[in-house]
Parts: sequence; structure tokens; C-alpha cells
Amino acid sequence: IPEDKDTSTGQLGRFLLSYRRTVKDDNKSQSVSMEVRDVRTGEQLWTREFPKGVPSENYDTLGESFMTRLPVTDERAKAELKNNAALSKRLATMKEKEGVYLLQVFDLGTGRLRGSLLVDTAKDTQSIWYVRAMGDRVAVFDTSWRIRFYSLASGELLGQIEGTQAALAKNSELVGIYNDKGRLVLYNSRTMQQLRQLDFQSPVIFARFSDDSRRLFALTHDQTVYVLDVAGSVR
Repeated sequence: IPEDKDTSTGQLGRFLLSYRRTVKDDNKSQSVSMEVRDVRTGEQLWTREFPKGVPSENYDTLGESFMTRLPVTDERAKAELKNNAALSKRLATMKEKEGVYLLQVFDLGTGRLRGSLLVDTAKDTQSIWYVRAMGDRVAVFDTSWRIRFYSLASGELLGQIEGTQAALAKNSELVGIYNDKGRLVLYNSRTMQQLRQLDFQSPVIFARFSDDSRRLFALTHDQTVYVLDVAGSVR
């Protein structure tokens, strides 16, 4: 991939992402071309044009997801909502549009739109920190130290849990919420039911479920690695 001052490139797992500014204008949003390649083969997987600049974005390497968000008052969001009757109907029921965002989830390997939903931040008093997506679940982390869980298929808010970091299981509803107090709590992310509490001598700094959701890898601040059997928690 050619590199120049108008191109930025970064790696996310097996993906190589490249952004290239295609229109230079100091007074307006720049048109940006996004390209995704397989880092192992160099094969181009997909491209996408953003004529008015790239919206706020997040990536979830484990979930192989690419998320964008726009205020529903943005013209780009309005254009997308015109083609989505269900979301337009949902938006019409909201009295206050300020602080409502259109969140779209794309497959990082194909560029295909997996789904869209509306996130209400209560006039940005609960500003979105970052977003993760795994299967049908979308986890929205906000600056009030809460994690809200949505169903991507229905767009419905499933519930919220206090926390700053989470591990989402790939093939179950399990989610592990961990903060800085040496505690990791397992929940069912669809029902919000607490299933199990795990306590560590040092704060957990990284956690990940195995692909079958039956084991949990946890790394603590003191550089101790744990592999835990959580099969009994899978519901």
C-alpha cells in the first residue's frame, strides 16, 4: 500500500486499514476513502467512501466489527434513517433528539452492514466512550462508568451494568465485567442476571473467553495469568 502524507495505515488483528484523503479542503470535512486488506496476503477485502469525512468510529478486533456513530441531526444520519423504517419509527417516539446517535455496525472482514440502532445519551450527559460488538450484542461504554447492552437485531436496550471494561463471549450470552478492584463478575448480557463473582488478589487488566465460552483467560496487574473453567455459567 503506497504511503504518503494523505494516507494513514494501521493494523487491527488480521486486518490492515488504510485511510486516504481524496479531497483537500481546509474549510470543510474532507472526503476519505477507507480500504481494508488481509494483512497476511495483502488482498483487498473491501473499500468504502466517506464523502463528508469519517464519522466517529470504533473497532472490535475480537468481534471483527467496525462501528460508526453520528448524531441523528447530522445530514448523513438523516439520509440513512430514511431507508430504515423501523429506526425512523423508533426515533419519532423520542421527544428529545439532542444527544441521540445513529450507531451502525459493519463486519470488519467484508464491510457489510450488520445492523443499526439508536443510542440516547440524554443530551450527551452520558457521553459514549467506546463501543464493542460481538454477534447480536452491542456494548456501549459511557463516561458515567456504565455499560449498556443492546440487541443489534431488534435495536432494543437490554439493560445496563456498572463497569469500565468487559469481555464478551463469542458463542454465548456471557459477559465478564471487571474494574480496578480485583473483581470480575459474570452476567448474562441478555437478561442482566448476575451468574458468578470471581475475586483476584490484583486488578484484572485483560480478560477473554475461549471460542466455546467454557473457559476464561484473565491477566492481572501483577502479571499473573489465570485460565478458569466457567462452563457452569453458560446459559
